[in-house]
Amino acid sequence: MSTTKPKHHSSNGAHSQPKSQTIGTQTEIISMNYIPPNVLSSFQLESEAFPSFFYKPHMVALLVFLCGLITYAVFFYTQVFSDTSFITNARVGLLVAFGALIYYGALYFPSSLMQRPHYSFWRMILGISICYCCTIIFILFQTKEDLNFFFKTFFDQKLGKPLPEKSYAEDCRLYTPDHPTSSFANLGDSFDMFIAAHFFGWFFKMLMVRDWKFTMFLSVFFEFLEITFKHWLPNFQECWWDSLILDVLVCNALGIYAGHLFIKRFQMKSFKWTKNMEVNKKSIFGNFYDFVRSTPIDKRDWHVFSDSKRFISVIYYMALMYAVDLSNFFNKYVLWLPASHYLLSIRIFLWGFLSLACTREYYEYISNNMFMRVGPFLFVGHMILFVEFSILVKFSWGTDYFSEPFPRYVVWSWAIICLVLVTITLVLFYRDVKNKLKERNGNGVAHKVKGE
Repeated sequence: MSTTKPKHHSSNGAHSQPKSQTIGTQTEIISMNYIPPNVLSSFQLESEAFPSFFYKPHMVALLVFLCGLITYAVFFYTQVFSDTSFITNARVGLLVAFGALIYYGALYFPSSLMQRPHYSFWRMILGISICYCCTIIFILFQTKEDLNFFFKTFFDQKLGKPLPEKSYAEDCRLYTPDHPTSSFANLGDSFDMFIAAHFFGWFFKMLMVRDWKFTMFLSVFFEFLEITFKHWLPNFQECWWDSLILDVLVCNALGIYAGHLFIKRFQMKSFKWTKNMEVNKKSIFGNFYDFVRSTPIDKRDWHVFSDSKRFISVIYYMALMYAVDLSNFFNKYVLWLPASHYLLSIRIFLWGFLSLACTREYYEYISNNMFMRVGPFLFVGHMILFVEFSILVKFSWGTDYFSEPFPRYVVWSWAIICLVLVTITLVLFYRDVKNKLKERNGNGVAHKVKGE
């Protein structure tokens, strides 16, 4: 029997290979960008989609560029040595500080599962999410008066005062012959900015979930959530035809269908990008089309009823998705933010990209045994959601915002839903235990036969 001689070490005790170290048995020190083979084998990683310039480090040039931006902001834009106000300097200073953090994150944060359009893009999204998380943590520790002053001073003078809430259920008639301008005035009034918000919102939700049946169920159940909380939020008070026809069957369904067509059209498993591809000979549209075609938009099968653990995991994901949407409505109501204000728009766009990454990481976490820990986007997403609801609780505590009790039909409806969920979980758990016992007994019989 032959033995393998251990590798020689230098006089200072260091291994001849810089990434190895002998501690009883030889171990490997894994670098930040290293992907283990068992994880690598479960993914179809992409080749380069852009010229090699975008994949080579240019850290010195990028550092000089960042320093130049800071110099311009200090000495030319704000003119801090003149009579510029403290508020202006503070606003620009915070913006540049957050920008520097995002800039650094785009360069040095670790890469995640998200690849397209570029690793740096998703590192930048992670940096923006961290800045947003720090901002709302700062808001969490303010009083309501100081928060109103902060909003007025740093963002908009019109903020910091109660806003009238629009109800969509004041007149539920479809046909209004007595109206001076239109016989379908109520229907026309319902076509506002939220029509596009519903369509694009559920289009991106379809891109996240990638299962049209599951997404359609999420759409229908969200209308039930609006019924649940409409006695607290006037925006949730809608006519039956607005909720069922315009929202579910028209806007949401069209958005989900458009997302389904997008996924079906660009569901490409093979990638033809090569390093020496002549991208400069194609038009801009041709490069973009090839880029989208090479984007891996895989179909996701959630296997909701495969076992009890999977069922609970999917229910938890649904709760997270609904919590993100409800946080937007509740916090704008408590913090007196108009629905069309740019602060809410920034939050929605941020959560749109963040939810794409969170869903990908969560799906892999519950589906792939190779992933043993929560990803960075999922971690930050949970943190942001916790702080947002902490803000909601703090600034609504002791007020009469949500003092009205739930209607009896809502309580009974949720009691039935909880009973159904518990029953399904117990049935699946019983099936899991039964399968485990059957598997164990089968292995025992097999070992007994083998021993005989």
